[in-house]
Amino acid sequence: MQRSIRITGVCCCLLAGLLLLPAIPMHCIRPALGIAGVAFVAGVLLGIAMAAITRSRRPTTIYLLLVAAAITAMPLYQDWPSAFAWNMLAYRGPVNRVFNYLEALRPLMYLLGMPFPYAWLGQHGPDSAPDGKEPKSGADEINTPDCRDDSPE
Repeated sequence: MQRSIRITGVCCCLLAGLLLLPAIPMHCIRPALGIAGVAFVAGVLLGIAMAAITRSRRPTTIYLLLVAAAITAMPLYQDWPSAFAWNMLAYRGPVNRVFNYLEALRPLMYLLGMPFPYAWLGQHGPDSAPDGKEPKSGADEINTPDCRDDSPE
């Protein structure tokens, strides 16, 4: 694994951990961990689906993987697990801030989960030729004996 890919994974995990720190003074660590965990795993699944798309050459597989990638966004649209399902009556302070924090945590964790699996598992670069041979560059084709111009000047 390349160093830049490892750095990407470490940075995403550190940022995810930093996003969970405000839950400690708000006394909502349990709902924050539940919501962040589901959203982060959904983001990881999105990264895996997008990496699999870069490796596939079959259109049916690509479309099925696009559907799978779209399904990973369902926790963002359905608010599962819901921030309102947790008992917030014991919290002393503005409850609205806690709900806003929990709802903002969901898309941020989703986006932080995607880069590492995509960078690690994705195919980055030009497609190889179907027969496994490397395509010739334009300069090699000009210098071959078949392409030489033998006309007098």
